Amino acid sequence: MSGRCAKRWAAARHTEPRAKAHPMRLVNDLNDRHSMMQKPPRRLLVISPHLDDAVFSCGALLAAGTDALVCTVFAGTPEMPMVTGWDTACGFSDAHQAMEARRAEDIAALEILGARARHLSFLDSQYADDEAQKRQAIASCAGAGGGQSVARQ
Repeated sequence: MSGRCAKRWAAARHTEPRAKAHPMRLVNDLNDRHSMMQKPPRRLLVISPHLDDAVFSCGALLAAGTDALVCTVFAGTPEMPMVTGWDTACGFSDAHQAMEARRAEDIAALEILGARARHLSFLDSQYADDEAQKRQAIASCAGAGGGQSVARQ
């Protein structure tokens, strides 16, 4: 946010603009805000679109819960071996190796926070290029839950 925009935003909120904070200050701010909660959640379910999203977005909340589960939607591995530019740039030989490493990192990070991981098998956009297959997977998921399918062809 530019300085001029920050001043306008602060004026609208009737507060002074904050200087850019050091990352540890941000973590401490999160901890302070969390400590203001009267009682941390005992059971917590977080639906995360991608691996690492929950850890980066609400790690302090996950650590505060006593029974936290993170369900990551796009954590699947393509059936056929393939290599994307992202896989190569990150030093992986193929998508299978990349997703195995990413899931292991996610599990390790969640364990540090005291949370459990549940990885669904939907493919991230870099691995899924078949729109019909995506719609079919979503429709079958909705149907299995007893709900009405919203996928259209």
